[in-house]
Amino acid sequence: MSISAPEQPALLTVKGLSAYYGESRALYGVGFAVGKGTIHSIVGANGAGKSTLLRAIVGMMDRGRAAPT
Repeated sequence: MSISAPEQPALLTVKGLSAYYGESRALYGVGFAVGKGTIHSIVGANGAGKSTLLRAIVGMMDRGRAAPT
């Protein structure tokens, strides 16, 4: 017999996030969920879009049609 805790809703959910610099698409179709009590990191090479991802999530740049919830 195993007992599992009920699944908690995500604290942050990103679905289909795209971000643009003018006409240039910097991110396309990004999606993930961050749950309570979890640890996540964003890693990648220089110019991979880490800062762009965070700017798009907090609304500091054009996100296209998708938005985090």
